[in-house]
Amino acid sequence: MISGIGKKATLNSLINLSIDGNTKFYKFGTCAILDNTFPLLTPLIPSYSGYEDRMLKVTIPDTEQTANNIRIYKGGLYTSDKPVTDKSASQKIYEKGFGLVDMETFHFREKIPQLIPVIVGTDHADKKAIPDFYLNVKKASIILSDAFKNLILDKF
Repeated sequence: MISGIGKKATLNSLINLSIDGNTKFYKFGTCAILDNTFPLLTPLIPSYSGYEDRMLKVTIPDTEQTANNIRIYKGGLYTSDKPVTDKSASQKIYEKGFGLVDMETFHFREKIPQLIPVIVGTDHADKKAIPDFYLNVKKASIILSDAFKNLILDKF
């Protein structure tokens, strides 16, 4: 399924989805990287996700640990209602313990707690965020496609 961008599109995509607690779900998507220890276009699985004042831990099965060049990020992925495009806003998010930011993951995980987000950074949530996103989104989609094939298709 493709959800689209943001909270409304994400929630709409989940309306008719039948969810069972034993099914493994992955979300492949892009994010901004606030933690400068990770370069852009690195596939990551965050340790937790958050939105406003709520937080959900990501349960990462051992088989996902650094599998297929996907790195486990010990910090969190914050879900914002809109693109973060200035350093002061990104700094506030970073100071709360979130080194990554997107616009969908928490909303998916609130409905599907077992979901594992696999994300690739396309920008640094600064004044160049939108042009950097467009510059890097094609490369990010190839990286995410490879991660999908390695994590899911190669197991069948």
